[in-house]
Amino acid sequence: MFFNSLRYRFILSFLSIELLFISLIVFFNFSSIARLSHSLIDEKISTSTQLFIEMIKTPMAVYDLATLDDNANSFTKLQNIISVKIYDNSKRLISKSAANTVVSFDDVQHSGTVAGDGEKTYQVVWTPVNYKKDILGTVQIVYEITESLQTIGENRKLTFLLMAIELIISSIVAFLIGWRLTHDLSLLTGSAEIIAKNEDSKLPPVQSKILEVNILFDTLNTMQKNISERKQELLQTLEILKDDIVKLNTLEFDLKQEKNFISTIIDSANAIVAVINADGVMTKINKYGVDFTGYSQEEIGSAPYFWSRFLPPDIRDRITGIIPDAQKGILTKSYRSSWISRTGNERVFEWSNALVLNDEGLMDYIASIGVDITEQARQEALIQLQKEEFETIFHISKDPIAILDRESNFLDFNEAYIELTGFSREELLKRSCIGLSAPEDRERSIEAMKTVFEQGELENYEKMCVVKDDRNVIVNMSFSLLPDGERVLTSVKDVTESRNHERQLEHMAHYDMLTGLPNRMLNSDHLRRAMLQAVQKGKLLAVLYLDLDGFKEVNDHYGHDIGDKLLVKLASNMQKALRDGDWLARLGGDEFVVILPGLYDKIHAMAVIQRLLDAVNQSIRINDVSIQISVSIGVSFYPQSIDIDGDQIIRQADQAMYEAKQSGKNHFYIFDPDHDRIVREKHQMLKRIEQALANHEFILYYHPKINMRTNELIGVEALIRWLDPQIGLVPPLEFLPPIENHPLAVDIGEWVINEAISQIQKWRQAGLNISVSVNVGAKQLLQGNFVERLQMIIEQHDGFDPSMLQLEILETSALEDIDQAAKIISACNKLGVYFSLDDFGTGYSSLTYLKRLPVTTLKIDQGFVRDMLIDKNDLAILKGIIGLASAFDREILAEGVETYEHGQHLMALGCELAQGFGIARPMPADQLVKWYEQWRKEHRWQL
Repeated sequence: MFFNSLRYRFILSFLSIELLFISLIVFFNFSSIARLSHSLIDEKISTSTQLFIEMIKTPMAVYDLATLDDNANSFTKLQNIISVKIYDNSKRLISKSAANTVVSFDDVQHSGTVAGDGEKTYQVVWTPVNYKKDILGTVQIVYEITESLQTIGENRKLTFLLMAIELIISSIVAFLIGWRLTHDLSLLTGSAEIIAKNEDSKLPPVQSKILEVNILFDTLNTMQKNISERKQELLQTLEILKDDIVKLNTLEFDLKQEKNFISTIIDSANAIVAVINADGVMTKINKYGVDFTGYSQEEIGSAPYFWSRFLPPDIRDRITGIIPDAQKGILTKSYRSSWISRTGNERVFEWSNALVLNDEGLMDYIASIGVDITEQARQEALIQLQKEEFETIFHISKDPIAILDRESNFLDFNEAYIELTGFSREELLKRSCIGLSAPEDRERSIEAMKTVFEQGELENYEKMCVVKDDRNVIVNMSFSLLPDGERVLTSVKDVTESRNHERQLEHMAHYDMLTGLPNRMLNSDHLRRAMLQAVQKGKLLAVLYLDLDGFKEVNDHYGHDIGDKLLVKLASNMQKALRDGDWLARLGGDEFVVILPGLYDKIHAMAVIQRLLDAVNQSIRINDVSIQISVSIGVSFYPQSIDIDGDQIIRQADQAMYEAKQSGKNHFYIFDPDHDRIVREKHQMLKRIEQALANHEFILYYHPKINMRTNELIGVEALIRWLDPQIGLVPPLEFLPPIENHPLAVDIGEWVINEAISQIQKWRQAGLNISVSVNVGAKQLLQGNFVERLQMIIEQHDGFDPSMLQLEILETSALEDIDQAAKIISACNKLGVYFSLDDFGTGYSSLTYLKRLPVTTLKIDQGFVRDMLIDKNDLAILKGIIGLASAFDREILAEGVETYEHGQHLMALGCELAQGFGIARPMPADQLVKWYEQWRKEHRWQL
């Protein structure tokens, strides 16, 4: 009967409902686990990322790239961290780790999860690096989350499997329960239909095997109410259970995170962190300890007191004895000891210990932290040694040493200090260091003590002291503030004797021993100050350089003794001739310098200069010998239009003195800055031209020469051009005149000949036979070996035909030494090289010169050609020159042909060869052929 009762069936139904609710709870639980797993991944990534940011803030702030690289590589070694890249504010990559995968993440510009190589999944995190209020840059960290995602997937699969099983079971149970209840429910349904049709009808008797069904109709409403209430209670219980699960998972996560955080801190600590149990086994040691000792965690924890081998033998028993004491509740909380690594590296550590007890109050373990204080211990030992050395030095030092308070009162001093001052110990203790200062140095001494307390030290402070018996002593003092900041250590040296000796040496170094006048060194210093005052006061300064005329003859004739006495007397006479404030110095020998400051103009110096001439020019009697000499004076004034120094003024006055001697002596000469500037500019130009030749800055342009009647190109004239890298082409008139009589003229002339021959050969290889004429100056032509040098240049060019080279000389150059010029020209003609006489008509032309010079061509100066159309005299000269050329069988060529009309008139006069701007301007070699082709097409010079 029991198994047929409604109670039994109700239990089955309730179990089915409970199973359904449990399924819901399991579903919600696994859903929560999935969400929490994702949160755990994100939180773990966030924590790791923040930890790495803290590691690199300081290196990024100081731009320490080496530390950044080390941190990046160290961080990448952690589990599931693939790569790290660090960028600065300019998005420039400044550091990166070695990647643990071949997959590249350079194109991932934002944080997010990315697929990897098909088997793995990565999450890229981009985060800024902030330091205080500044953004130092950006970090990209790539994490592998494959394993975490697989765990979530497995949980989901398990959840789905459980749900499926539960659904199957629930379905079977529901089916069975339904089947069992169908018969009884049909009876209830029939009764309900009767009630629905006829509310007043009585219900038929229930024919059910279940006892409770008979009273179900009466209790249906009550049961429904109870079921509803029970449902509400179950839902509330479900919510409470869900909250408890969430709290439990959160607590578990927090505990795990805290454990990881503490472990990370301990491993990243810059100290040894170790745990030793009651058996003396070091159960835990951090990464710093492992790295230092050279043993692994497993080796260190493999046996009791294994760690004792790190201790030096002399302290091993004392340190290991801490464990037995701790077992008795006695703990040495701190001590200092050395540790020796596996490789023999010994360092000193300061240990701090904490005793952890178990529930019974006995030792569970000792936690120890060891900080490396090797350098500190070394410094402490050094300080102790220095202290002992100081105390020894203080008492045995031969130099006076004292310790002062803030008011410079003596606190202590050694015996040497007592000997220096002459006071007894009791007398010195009643005095102060400042009180010993001479009155004139007392204020300086007070300031010196202030400086010591402000800056911590003061060296080489010198002052005068008044010691016992009113003796004056010059001392050199050095002060050092002691570490307590209240006392000063001073060491003293008595330099009285050396300073007196220095004064004597200084006088000898700055004054002439014979005359007592300032010497060259002191004169230079005085001149610098005088120049500065001249600028400040807006006055003129004159510098006179004096050299005695005939003083060498006095020495040679009368001897050096008489000469020295003469110098002394002349120095005295010159000093008397000067004004107050003027300066006289002896440079050496018979050379003197006078400095005249405060002049309003140059005229004011003339009176002093004349007095000096008169002071030297008077007869002087020495040892019954009457001597009279004179002086030559060079004068230079300051300021000048350019900025110069004292040495330059002296050199200017020296040059002017040389000019005065050249003018006849007993005379003065004023230096001309403008003339000197021109000379210096010429010198600078010559130096620059020499550099240009060495640097291959010169090039050749070629000026065509044509036959106006046949339009034939008969040759070209080589013209040198300077292509300066800074300013471009330099006009020839700027660099040719300065070298006219300088050896550079020869070097440049030979370069032009050599370059012209090379170009002739290049044209010949291209199928063109073009002769080139080269200008040769007088300096080059009339040198002793011109012919030999020319022959050597020609021989350097294999296969060169000398007849293709023509040399042009100016008429004025040839006339400097016509006999020598004629010989040279004849010798060159034998080599096959012929000459033209350039600018013919501008020199002292004569029939004799024309006859004696074996030149082949006369070049009419362009000055006559340019004005031939408007000046009858120039036209007459042209006719005469053309007639002379014809009479002496010389070829004639006109320069300066600028128009077609010039060419027409010249051809009418019998001159067919010409060159000029009307034909062509000088041009580079590579433009000549193109010009000539164009010329033949467009121009016909004919009658």
